[in-house]
Amino acid sequence: MEVSGKVALVTGGADGIGKAFIEELLKRNVKAVGFVDIQQSKGEATLKQLSDLYGKDKVHFIQCDVTDKQRLEEAFSDVSGRFGRLDIVCNNAGIANEEDWQKMIEINLTAVTRGTFLAIKQMSKENGGRGGVIINTSSLAGVNAVPQVPVYAATKHGVVALSRSLAANPKVTAENIRVNVLCPAFVNTVLARNLIKGLVGLPKHIEFLPLSLVAEAFMKLVEEDRTGQAMLITENGKISVHEFEEVGLK
Repeated sequence: MEVSGKVALVTGGADGIGKAFIEELLKRNVKAVGFVDIQQSKGEATLKQLSDLYGKDKVHFIQCDVTDKQRLEEAFSDVSGRFGRLDIVCNNAGIANEEDWQKMIEINLTAVTRGTFLAIKQMSKENGGRGGVIINTSSLAGVNAVPQVPVYAATKHGVVALSRSLAANPKVTAENIRVNVLCPAFVNTVLARNLIKGLVGLPKHIEFLPLSLVAEAFMKLVEEDRTGQAMLITENGKISVHEFEEVGLK
């Protein structure tokens, strides 16, 4: 996809990975990016920073708890209505909290699922869409067993399965919609640093991935003609596509 002139929506975009994605899209001259985040003050600060750099008409912030079904639907409608289209969606908002595992499922999996279906709705011909690409943020925990954080791993496995399955769904492909999933190792974010606190069995020294590398992989999934792919970014900085062993259903 040529992203110039396109409209994007990113959840969890006030800081960290989501903000890095937004910046990368703006550098490539998208028409506009709408971003969603629960953090009001941080979202407004990011909006000001990016508006000063790229123009007020290029960035739009919506304060939103992604677990609020109505509010999330309104956010998608707001972005597509304001800018006349929606071509790129990244469901990126997530948390890491094994103690509040129910909330983690709601944010990491349920909200990502809802955001994916909202994106498909907005991109469909029936609603005036032109197709597009959906990138869901998972983790290496989405393809590996992680005994220290089993529910976190379960949510991220779910995001991988959701994305790959929808990418192969005839109704989705007929709408010219691609769906991919990004699976990085520990990224240099507050979420990742909080995740490893108190976990036993991890290496003593962990190399955190730079945000720039994750944004590079994200743009590969957006710009290149890929669908149904889980792109891994390992601790050594290698970007690769995970090869799944397919087992026939009987």
